[in-house]
Amino acid sequence: METQAADSGAVGSRKSLSITSPAKASRDEKVMQTNNSSIVSKRSVERLYYDEPHFFRYFVKKPIRRSPLINRGYWLRMHATEQTVLNFLREPSEKKKAVLNLGCACTGVTFIDIDYPELMSRKSDMILKQSEMKNLAGHIQSDGQDIGSSSPIMMRSDQYVGVGCDLRDTARLSKIFDEELQIGSCLVLCTAEVSITYMDVDAADALIKWAAKYDNVRFCILEQMLPQGQDHPFAQKMMQHFVNLGTPLRCVQKYPLLEDQERRFILAGYHSVKARTLWHIWQDQCVIAPDLRLHLNKVEPFDEWEEFALFSSHYFMLDARKSASSPSSPANPGTLVPKDLPLDGQPKVQESGSVAIDDNFVLHVLSSDAKHHRKFGAMIPFSKRTFGLHGGIGDKSRLNTTIRYQDHSQKAEDTEVPSPPLDVKARVCHTITPLDNRRNLLAGGRTSPDNALSECWLCFSGHWKPVDKLPVPLYRHCATTVAYGTVDAGVLVFGGRTTGGVVVNTWFLWREVRGWEEVFPSSEGLQPRFGAVMASTSAHCGILLGGMTEEGILCDERWAWTISCGRKGDSKLHLNSLKGFPIAPRIGSCLAWSPIGLLLIGGISDSLTPLEEEILRLATGACSNDIESRILKFTPINTDFDGHRPLLVGHAVAASGKSLLIAGGGAVCFSFGMCTI
Repeated sequence: METQAADSGAVGSRKSLSITSPAKASRDEKVMQTNNSSIVSKRSVERLYYDEPHFFRYFVKKPIRRSPLINRGYWLRMHATEQTVLNFLREPSEKKKAVLNLGCACTGVTFIDIDYPELMSRKSDMILKQSEMKNLAGHIQSDGQDIGSSSPIMMRSDQYVGVGCDLRDTARLSKIFDEELQIGSCLVLCTAEVSITYMDVDAADALIKWAAKYDNVRFCILEQMLPQGQDHPFAQKMMQHFVNLGTPLRCVQKYPLLEDQERRFILAGYHSVKARTLWHIWQDQCVIAPDLRLHLNKVEPFDEWEEFALFSSHYFMLDARKSASSPSSPANPGTLVPKDLPLDGQPKVQESGSVAIDDNFVLHVLSSDAKHHRKFGAMIPFSKRTFGLHGGIGDKSRLNTTIRYQDHSQKAEDTEVPSPPLDVKARVCHTITPLDNRRNLLAGGRTSPDNALSECWLCFSGHWKPVDKLPVPLYRHCATTVAYGTVDAGVLVFGGRTTGGVVVNTWFLWREVRGWEEVFPSSEGLQPRFGAVMASTSAHCGILLGGMTEEGILCDERWAWTISCGRKGDSKLHLNSLKGFPIAPRIGSCLAWSPIGLLLIGGISDSLTPLEEEILRLATGACSNDIESRILKFTPINTDFDGHRPLLVGHAVAASGKSLLIAGGGAVCFSFGMCTI
């Protein structure tokens, strides 16, 4: 459903000939109105990312530049659909080809557009009025006026046919395509981009089955899904958004998962079916080449990766095929068996068949005042019982303030570290690392995605002061404490993005007596990344997990590191790849020691992180040198929570006595609204 003009007054239309009930007409009008926002968004993408000629311009009088997140999301939708059509057209075939665009299609090649008669009337009028579009359509055989008032053909040219027909009327569709268009002998591709999901489920299923009656047909559908059910915060926002519009998503409730959609098409008569989320498609470098990804970053600064992953994990593209040479009966959909959680080489299995979960710890979610909401800030320990969340981005802007959190279960203390002064520029994606009970180092961060910061501040004995700047401005780097002997503590920093969004793989060490120095690893192989997590496992050892490359690909690597001091005081770093470490790659997570061991908390993985894997205990006990032998035995932590399910993205963590504080976080859920932790 991507064809209606954003301003209906911009496009003239012939009087609709359809007669329907008032309730149905109202419902259909609301569905047609979903085009307005979508077309404006696609026009925004067209202006930024596509070369001339532009065609959405004719349907949008006043273009609006959407946010980088919405632009990137719609670019992915458009690119995935475009590649499907192009691949279909490039495949050699002696048959004539036809692309049917259902609700939002080529014969050489003919593109056949099918939609509500009202929408098709407006579109055909626009094509006839604009010479650039009219010339693209080829020789106009009929403009609809001479076809007759009862004909569903609104326009016919050498390469384009506009058909006004309700997609729920499959009997009429059959008559149109068999008698008037004669596509029975063609190789047919049907495309439906976020269109039939608004239909009653039975009607949508009937349409899918109707298309399968042709011998050589393919069906490409792109629409929403619920990978973690309707309780996931993003899913809740998405579903409620369309309910508020009066256009609830119907099909997604019956077919929430990829396997449900695949079974749906197999039962409809298709022989080959494959469905993937848009997030999986984004990660596929055969679909989106590395140089194209880098080009996107140059067009528009972008750093909303977790939110982009949430969006693209809730949309899928399915390719279903049926051919005359395939078996007459469809494939057996079989019985889908839930997959084992990919947590351990030898998981502990309960009677239910799932991986055992540690039930001794429960995540309690406490709502905070809306004015305190922020994400991508940095946690600072003020004392053993009091913590602060500094900086980050609020509902409207970046912040330079600090929110205090206090654990009232701990005994009061006489002294507390003060908050960073307001002289510290508002920033996000920075780090604050405690060196000991008295000192904390604030490093880097950013304002906009193309403006990284190098300023560093040290808190010592209750006072904050600026110290040496980072050698390279950085944000989305990771940092942890290391120690030389008993007194010379330092902060080790790795990776991140610098000004212009360039991703680095440099290591820096800060010590108060020496300032910053670059540390060179003894071996290569650790590719540049940002958004990784790092934690010390002893005074001079640690691990590094996850992250993302400059091209936007998750890093499926895990490393152990050891830092040492040479005779001349220079530092040396040894890296060791942790092979066979069975944790899915993540970005935007937190890695922290807690009273119950080392925890990996939240973030986004190559698939949407299941609730039971949101918090993983990687190792028990405290820091020790044998971490590598213990870290392969880990357990998900019980996330039975009070209230809503938290969205563990952009959060920060701190250990307090027998508790662990998780504060801040949340995400902009595309155009559907804001979710907080």
